[in-house]
Amino acid sequence: MSFERVCSFSEVPEVDVHLLDRPDLPSVGAGEAAQGPTAGAIANAVAAAVGVRVRDLPITVEAVTAAITAH
Repeated sequence: MSFERVCSFSEVPEVDVHLLDRPDLPSVGAGEAAQGPTAGAIANAVAAAVGVRVRDLPITVEAVTAAITAH
């Protein structure tokens, strides 16, 4: 298994955020797009660390323990 080096904060490119004032449209929130990939990354890290998959959120100590026991 190979691992890519993670960037430090000083290496992360600048990000410009633009908020649009659109009062005629319903609010759709902000940041939700990161939830899916983040949860998947955490689930993959847990699986790599303990050798079992937890497929339901939230990933708790109890859920990990149950998955290990069932394995």
